[in-house]
Amino acid sequence: MAQRASRMFDRTDVTEMLGVTAVAIKKQRQRRQMLGVPYGAEIPYPAAQLVNGEALPNLKRLLEAFGDTHPWEQLMLLTTPVEGFSAHEETPLAILGRRPDQETLRQLVALVASWAV
Repeated sequence: MAQRASRMFDRTDVTEMLGVTAVAIKKQRQRRQMLGVPYGAEIPYPAAQLVNGEALPNLKRLLEAFGDTHPWEQLMLLTTPVEGFSAHEETPLAILGRRPDQETLRQLVALVASWAV
């Protein structure tokens, strides 16, 4: 799963990358602005959600659409290629990375919400 997410960053990596404190990272995770997945006593962060030193735009909308879905399931679904959003299959994270228009974003959020049912 970590390979599908490009790689996983630990909290220190993310704090350095984003220039914020560990407390800020925890709050972003709790507010669903960033995905962290439990792994033993650690919470690694998928690299695919971070581009140019920040979380992907509109990631919060997708994470909120998952409802109570377990973070590992969220990661699996966010890194699974889907059809219908471009000429080729792309993962939801890749679609967010190309900053889709509002209609495409609405459709992507609806797709994610359907997975959470």
